Amino acid sequence: MYIETALSTALSRSTRPSIQQTGSLQSVLQESISIAYSFAKVFMTKHFPRNGFFDRAQIHVHLPEGAVPKDGPSAGLALASALLSLALDHPLGATVAMTGEISLNGKLLRIGGLREKTIAAKRSGATTILFPKGNLAEWEDIPDNIKDGIEGKPMETYDEAYHFLFKDLDVSRAWTLWKDELEQARALEMADLADRRRDDKNGMIMPGVLPPTSPGTGPTDQAM
Repeated sequence: MYIETALSTALSRSTRPSIQQTGSLQSVLQESISIAYSFAKVFMTKHFPRNGFFDRAQIHVHLPEGAVPKDGPSAGLALASALLSLALDHPLGATVAMTGEISLNGKLLRIGGLREKTIAAKRSGATTILFPKGNLAEWEDIPDNIKDGIEGKPMETYDEAYHFLFKDLDVSRAWTLWKDELEQARALEMADLADRRRDDKNGMIMPGVLPPTSPGTGPTDQAM
């Protein structure tokens, strides 16, 4: 199962964080996307607090072959990685497959069907597959002729997966990757705020604010 992520629109003062999901997704998979999105935001706040991508990003997540219904929690690891790849502007290895449910605190939870997923990964050209450490016994039971040509890497937490998937990341660049876009958006917001305050001081009518009244014209005087 392939996962695509894209920035729907450029970061600006008018964009608000959101995530759009497409691809004939069933309820459990929709929950997996929500969990992966929340985890990715927490991960970026912890490791790259100045990156700011998720403060403004309108993201589109798509799983191709829209005519085929898709469900299950095992895409959590791949979804979180795809979202972080977008935020860090760092592509993931084309020959790396991954499977595993992810929790909000980054634990990788056991999934079913590792044998079938390994076969599918090999057919798609993968030479490495990441999976939860809880599936290690199942991996060891898979016949060698199936595992031939693909390396299995058991992972217990997302931090382990991150260090493998993003080992070539330019960390200093990742910290300030969206700095120009975010600073421009903040500058425009501050300019708008200053304009509104100036208009208010000049006596212009603001939405939801009554203009000042002259003596003898207020509601009480008119009622007398």
